[in-house]
Amino acid sequence: MSLCKVQQIDSGWAYKPRDKTITNVLEELESTSGWTEAKQFPSEIHAELIAAGTITHPYKVESDTDLRWVNDAEWLYSTTFPYEFASEKASVDIHFDGLDTYCTVYLNGAEILQADNMLLPYTVPLTLHLPLHLKTTNNLLLHFKSAKAIAKELERKYGPLRAGSCNLGDPSRVYARKAQYQWGWDWGPEVMSVGPWRPVYLKTWDVLISGLEVSANVDCDLNRSLEGRVTLSHSYPHAHSMTVVLSSHDGKHIVREERHDLSKHEPHALSISWAFQRGEIELWWPIHYGSQPLYKLEVIVFAEDGNALDQKAQVVGFRNVQLIQEKLVDTEGTTFLFEINNQRVFMGGE
Repeated sequence: MSLCKVQQIDSGWAYKPRDKTITNVLEELESTSGWTEAKQFPSEIHAELIAAGTITHPYKVESDTDLRWVNDAEWLYSTTFPYEFASEKASVDIHFDGLDTYCTVYLNGAEILQADNMLLPYTVPLTLHLPLHLKTTNNLLLHFKSAKAIAKELERKYGPLRAGSCNLGDPSRVYARKAQYQWGWDWGPEVMSVGPWRPVYLKTWDVLISGLEVSANVDCDLNRSLEGRVTLSHSYPHAHSMTVVLSSHDGKHIVREERHDLSKHEPHALSISWAFQRGEIELWWPIHYGSQPLYKLEVIVFAEDGNALDQKAQVVGFRNVQLIQEKLVDTEGTTFLFEINNQRVFMGGE
């Protein structure tokens, strides 16, 4: 039993434009022609094409129309990676922290995911599919479709929507869960990013901290408290104990520590509820109003032999925020201002 193992899938990647004359996308793996080695990972197709000398940087061309073929095309990314089986009982997940945007994922020729949101991470459990999907040597294929084309299809299906002024990109963009400025904005060109823009990795585990929810609270009297919930997942019973530690962000000062015995009963979730005395926790303030102290809540799950099985941490700050809407004295309407820790602060912007 050991700490949850993370294996980054960040080498050996190559990319190519989708050849639509080939009906089955998996057949594109059979040919070495057209594939170009990715210069970095995570990766984005415009950055790769610039590095390869295929296109000019978008800020150095006369018009972004010269590069819109990149937005219209479909793109493939592929790599091969090894896997060493730890045990028959261990669970294995594959994580995609960011796929931009409409992406079908194939592992060893089998479809395992259809992603449609640039901003969401995706996790695919592989435990139930080990004989079929995961081998000692594996191929991963990412098929990215044109977000521009899919957004237009959705617009035709559901109808056009108002999407701001005419200089804020094609209105069909609102149907895609993707950065909206990439359809062109009043300050930027139409450059629609494509690719695995955040890490891809395998996670092998016996016991996993699958969730850590933390709420740092400050009431109107500036009393500080913390509420938390830790969710555990088990491939088979191994967890013996769990420690929860709140410390200063640099780890030099421990504010509170708690240990839970899991040997007799392994709950799927544990709650944390701490109230602090004055002086234990410093308040967070906006810049120019005070300091910005942060705290780290760390959870570690241990096996009976003392080995760590998994750990997870989250950084929090403690402050009270109130929107103040008081009636105006000499006209209709209300104020719209904020108090931080019972002190009114100035805010300005567009």
